Amino acid sequence: MKKTTLPNDGERMVPELHKGTLLYAEHMTRYLMADPVIRNKAVLDIACGSGYGTHLMAKSAKKVYGVDLDKPTIDYANQYFSAPNIEYKLGDGINIPIDNSEIDVVITFETIEHIKNYKKFMTEIKRVLKPGGIAIISTPNTEEFTKGNEFHEHEFKQNELLDLSKEYFQYVKPYYQATWAYAQISDEAFIKKEGSANVLVHNLMPLKPNKYLYFYFVCSDEPIKQNLQPLGGLGGHYSARELDEIFKHYQKIIDDHKEVQAYIRKENKNLIKAHKELTARITFLEAQLNSITKSNIYKILRVASKLKKN
Repeated sequence: MKKTTLPNDGERMVPELHKGTLLYAEHMTRYLMADPVIRNKAVLDIACGSGYGTHLMAKSAKKVYGVDLDKPTIDYANQYFSAPNIEYKLGDGINIPIDNSEIDVVITFETIEHIKNYKKFMTEIKRVLKPGGIAIISTPNTEEFTKGNEFHEHEFKQNELLDLSKEYFQYVKPYYQATWAYAQISDEAFIKKEGSANVLVHNLMPLKPNKYLYFYFVCSDEPIKQNLQPLGGLGGHYSARELDEIFKHYQKIIDDHKEVQAYIRKENKNLIKAHKELTARITFLEAQLNSITKSNIYKILRVASKLKKN
């Protein structure tokens, strides 16, 4: 079978490209956080991307549908992240290819900001959910997220997303995802093994909700009894030596650019000076020429020249 690949465009997380990075940790924690909600349930992963999250949820869920609008991405998911209880479908958020009232839990991570008609998207989520079903909506906080993402149609402030969610669901329980500079002390066994661990975390940097990078809202028309416990994922290892080398590398590039800029400025000044001198010389010569052409001797010589030709 021909190997299917996906581009590294920064929008879809692909484990073979991003494992060990901060991007990987941010995406994985969203799915891990949802695990208590999706156990033994029929789940829709809308905008499933490469399928890693769909596959992860399939370990706990009864059935998972992964829907994405990009065919190569669905092909990739089928090739690398298939399972007996997973069904991948080609489709988009405003026309979800799922029957009415078929889904217990809709997972929509980093999707709503890509959809221009996001209210139609919310209507579609409600349509496919069973009565009392749950939707988990994650999206960037526009007040903290990087500006100018070309793929985003609309980004939300906290109250804006809360108001929108309450238009469609009676109950909304907000959670928030942060990306921290994280300091940890542990033994060798912990740092060598990937997986969950009980780690006591002290929050030494309290923040207001509107300062978190992502919103993570749990929504339903029935009271949400389950409280999701805080969950974190380590990613993008901080190496002081590596960062120092990166800094030196880019500092050299900056210094080189400064040298080039200084040379260009110097040459530009020389060119401006030469241009001024040349302009002054031309002005002087034009004045001399004008003086000559207006002189009586010049006029007499012109007349004499014409008489000679005749």
